Amino acid sequence: MPAKILDGKFVSEKIREDLSKEVAFLKEKGVTPSLKVILIGNYPPSVIYVRNKEKACEQVGILTQTERLPADTPEDKLLDLIKRWNEDETSGILVQLPLPESINKRNIFLTIDPKKDVDGCTPTNLGLLLTGEPYFFPCTPAGILELLRFYQIETKGKYVVILGRGDLVGKPLANLLLRKGIDATVVVCHTATRDVANFTREADIIVLGMGRKHFLKGNMIKEGAVIVDCGISKICEGGKEKIMGDCDFESCQEKASYITPAVGGVGPMTVTMLLKNTIKAAKIQKGI
Repeated sequence: MPAKILDGKFVSEKIREDLSKEVAFLKEKGVTPSLKVILIGNYPPSVIYVRNKEKACEQVGILTQTERLPADTPEDKLLDLIKRWNEDETSGILVQLPLPESINKRNIFLTIDPKKDVDGCTPTNLGLLLTGEPYFFPCTPAGILELLRFYQIETKGKYVVILGRGDLVGKPLANLLLRKGIDATVVVCHTATRDVANFTREADIIVLGMGRKHFLKGNMIKEGAVIVDCGISKICEGGKEKIMGDCDFESCQEKASYITPAVGGVGPMTVTMLLKNTIKAAKIQKGI
């Protein structure tokens, strides 16, 4: 029997219904959650991502403002903008990645107020993920866990293999899965890992975040494995751009118990967790 689909779009809509009610409740108390976004340059995927975030904010009632800056914007100007936003009434601040090479990403995230870091990417929040309770969990790892919870997929004692050690997915997700109450056993595979299939064939849950089209094949997983695909590769077919995941969906679907699609899986969950974090930020700043 083919694997069941982990439908991130459906789950996101359910969560956003509740978030809309929460925003309405806060507005009755005189608190309006707000998100300010910085977009540098015209990198097409970033432009699309920011537009999707703006639409999602509007859907649940969060105010949003995007500062669109040219690719040659000096780092100092960006830092000054963030410092001003740190001091105003903005609930959350988001800097859309990737940044131009002329801008030091570390300096940017060191400058954002951790209580407004709704992407969960500042050193403070990432450090607290290891040692305590961060103000905000990184959006994609948090979205993955929400998706697993919705479909009642157990993580306690399960063997989870993460393919990819990136700062946005692999590293924070590994630490999130190790937390008490989640209690997974985690292995992170990367470019220096030898014979990745030895790990994936034993995994109860496999999370992919490499950006390598169709890397995971059906013969690399065991019967009943759960596959969560965060990888994105883009190809051109018939003059049209198509998004592909890190797993070969057709071969993996025949053996897996649950699987995310390349489109409509993890992506909508990431945006929804951004909304959830923004609402939380408004509550933290107002002491609610």
